[in-house]
Amino acid sequence: MVSLVKYDQDNKPVLLKGKSLLCGFYLNELAMRLLQRNDPHPNIFHSYAKAITDLACNNPVDPILRQFELKLLHELGYGITLDYDAETGQPVEQDKYYDFVLEQGPVRSSRKTEQTISGRTLHALSNQTAMDVEQWREARRLTRKILNFYLGNVPLKSRDLFRTKL
Repeated sequence: MVSLVKYDQDNKPVLLKGKSLLCGFYLNELAMRLLQRNDPHPNIFHSYAKAITDLACNNPVDPILRQFELKLLHELGYGITLDYDAETGQPVEQDKYYDFVLEQGPVRSSRKTEQTISGRTLHALSNQTAMDVEQWREARRLTRKILNFYLGNVPLKSRDLFRTKL
């Protein structure tokens, strides 16, 4: 049996409302589903705390969620390559489109489709630089595809909440 002996609170409690609250629920559910009980991951905890603080400040949610998702995947050993073509090893070209092959990475596509992701988006995600609305849509589609693979067949309840509340 383990007892809690000491607890140091770093910050004041954060209050999330509306969309930020739903995003916080999503981050929590994602971490709970992908982390193993009692498996220490201090970097994930710090990323989670930063994301929650950013949500409480009403910062734009897309960058917060995508950065946390990528950091979580990286810390769990599922880090994804975004800047090199998985087939050729060549750097991703910003003006080209790529299919994302699970557990491999981006592979150049011969044409743009609903499922491809632009090299511009891959670069921006990799370098954590500003993106436009379409790029955020592509990034969300990409991280959702990757996370669904690792989450398995049980859907996240927070995604259902998003659909019904927003």
